[in-house]
Amino acid sequence: MTVSGRRWVSAMLCLACGAEMRLMQAVPDTTMMVTGYEHHTLQCTACNEIERRLVFVRQKTPVANVPMPVRPAEPPPDEPPAHEPPLHEPLPQIDRAATAPSVWARTVAKLRGRPMGPSS
Repeated sequence: MTVSGRRWVSAMLCLACGAEMRLMQAVPDTTMMVTGYEHHTLQCTACNEIERRLVFVRQKTPVANVPMPVRPAEPPPDEPPAHEPPLHEPLPQIDRAATAPSVWARTVAKLRGRPMGPSS
């Protein structure tokens, strides 16, 4: 493996002898519905074996094709923003002292041999 700039580049290896392969030809694949695939024809540097592999080549998206988020229209500055009522009622406050012991407390009490009732 070699370093090219900041990215690691891994060489293709021959399946027959394990030596490094040399790229002889790269043809874009037009049979797939998505772009980015190429047919690579590789030749071994040691045994001259020729292999053909389908490779995904990540291509950068042009800046013109990047979708921009749509911002909602802002209300005119002279009008106050419209407030909508909440979708639900606020939750009531729960008094923790009046509630039954937790499942954890009941389980620990049961393991210690002292069963705990809901009001204990």
